[in-house]
Amino acid sequence: MADNIAQLRNALATISGSTFGPDYLPTDDMLPRLKQAGYAYAEATREVNERLFKCEQLLGVGQRSEAIRQAVIDPDLLKRFAELDIPVRAAWTEFAGRNGLPAPAALNRTAATTLNQAFAAEERVKDNLQQFRTLSLSRAPLPQRLTVLRLLVQTEPANVAWIDDLNRFEVARFDEIRSMAARVRQNDDLALATELAKEVQAPAWVTKPPLDLIDVVLRAHQDVLRRDLQRGLRVLEGRMTDAVRGWDDVPGDDEEADNARAAFLADAKAVRKDVRNVMDQFELADADPLLDPFRDVFQWIKTQEDDEAHGRKFQKAVRALFQAIRDNHDWWYVAQCYRQVCAFNRPIPQEALDAYNTAKRKRGIFKQAIIIGAVALAIVAVAVVFIVRKP
Repeated sequence: MADNIAQLRNALATISGSTFGPDYLPTDDMLPRLKQAGYAYAEATREVNERLFKCEQLLGVGQRSEAIRQAVIDPDLLKRFAELDIPVRAAWTEFAGRNGLPAPAALNRTAATTLNQAFAAEERVKDNLQQFRTLSLSRAPLPQRLTVLRLLVQTEPANVAWIDDLNRFEVARFDEIRSMAARVRQNDDLALATELAKEVQAPAWVTKPPLDLIDVVLRAHQDVLRRDLQRGLRVLEGRMTDAVRGWDDVPGDDEEADNARAAFLADAKAVRKDVRNVMDQFELADADPLLDPFRDVFQWIKTQEDDEAHGRKFQKAVRALFQAIRDNHDWWYVAQCYRQVCAFNRPIPQEALDAYNTAKRKRGIFKQAIIIGAVALAIVAVAVVFIVRKP
C-alpha cells in the first residue's frame, strides 16, 4: 500500500511538473517516466471512479451511512479525488492521447459532489442518528424511537429512507396502541388512557392512524375517565353528606347554633365549588347522570343562599328604619320604612319595635298637644269676639 501511494505521488509529481503545451516535446529519457506516470494516474482514476460509482449506488437506495463508511476506507475517497484533480489534468489528457500514452478517464465529479453533500447531511443528523441507533440497539419503546425518527425526517424531508422507516415504525406502533387500549380498560389506567388519546390525535403522524383505532382509544379513555370521575365524585358526595348532616344536627336557635350551621353550609358550598370545577375540567353537562347525587343538595344550598340574601335585605331595611328614627324624618317616611320591614314577614328585632313604638308614641303626644293647643286658641278667639261685640 505504501509503495502504491509513493508510486502515485511520484506519478502526480512527474505529470504536474510539465506544462504539456502544443509545442512540448519530452526528451528520450523523460518519455518512459511519463509513460509510467500515465499508467499509475489512469489506474488511480479508474479506482476512484469505481468507488464513487458504488457510493452513488448506495446513496440512490438510501444507504447513506454505508456509502460514507465505504468512502472513508483508506485511502479516503474524496481526498484521493482531490489529489487526482490536478491543474494540468486536461492538458495531460490531451498530450497523452496525442502521443500514445495512457490517458485517464474523466473523474466522476457529479458522484463526488453527491457524496460530499451526503457527508454534510450526515453531519447535520449525526447526533439524532447516533441516538436512534442507540435506542434501536437497546430495543427502546417505539414512542422513543419514533420521536427521534421524526426529528430525522424533519431535518431531511427528502430522505426516502427515513420516511420509509417512519412509516414502518408508525404502523407497528398502531398495533401496540390497539392492544394497550384493551389493557387500559381492564386496569382502569387513566394516565395511560390519557397518554394514548393524546398520541392518536397528535399531528406528528406521517401515516395517519386508522379511524377505528382512534375510536377505540377515545372510547377507552372516556370509559376510564368516567369511572375515575365516579370515584372522585363519590368522595365529594361523602363530604357533601357530612356537611348537610352536620347542619341538620345542630341544636338550638341561638347565635352559637347559627354560627355552627353557617360553618357547615360553608363546607357544602366548598364541595359544590369542587364539583363545578370537575364539571368545567371534564366538560360535564348539567344533565350528566354523574351529577344526580348532588342535585337535591345543590337546590338546598341555593335555598339557603336565597334565605341569606333575603336576610341581608331585611337587615338593611331594619337599619334604614333606625336611621329614619334617629334622623327625625317626617313621620310618613318613618312609617314607610316600617312597612318595608314588615313586608319581609320576618320577626322584627325587639329593639327596632321599641324604637318605632317610642317614636310613634312621641308623635301621638305631639299630635295631641297640637290639637289641644288648637282648641285652646279657638276658645280664646271666640272669647275675644264675644268681648268685642258686647255693648
